[in-house]
Amino acid sequence: MDSLKKNVAGLVLIAILVLVKFVIVPWADWLAEKSTTVQQLAASVERFQTVSERRAELQQQQVQVEKLHSQLQKLWADKAMANNSVGILKHVESLAAASGVTLSSRSSAASVTQQTTTVPVKLFVDGTPQQVFDFIYRLESGAPLMLIHRLALNKAGSADEKLTANIELATLAEFEEANANISGK
Repeated sequence: MDSLKKNVAGLVLIAILVLVKFVIVPWADWLAEKSTTVQQLAASVERFQTVSERRAELQQQQVQVEKLHSQLQKLWADKAMANNSVGILKHVESLAAASGVTLSSRSSAASVTQQTTTVPVKLFVDGTPQQVFDFIYRLESGAPLMLIHRLALNKAGSADEKLTANIELATLAEFEEANANISGK
């Protein structure tokens, strides 16, 4: 009986060892593997949330940068258009001086943008007929391109050979290129 008890005890011990080796150890390994996977997934979710938050912040910053950029573009365009107007008036004054006519009034309006950008200019010019015609020729033949829309000539007096011209023209404005042409760069 003793040997039977020993055999049963040995068999129980072998069964316990087999159970530990083939059931409990793989189950513990599986639990450890799943625990590691869960930790990695939790870390991935945390990183994804951080990336999502950062993306939202960057999108807000991008919107702000785009607003500032559009404001700067508008300021640049307004400044360039104002520079064009001033440059065009200076150019017209130099043409008037070269032609010997007197500019009694000059003004430029806001630029008009359609297919091209033009700057409307109104001028009142006094001079002899030859001086006025020379001035008109210089306006239309030089750079930047100037097109006369309306021209009204009035004789200043019966005995005097002076003409007064009311000229409305449009100047093609190409911002930097026009400024380079006007300033002679």
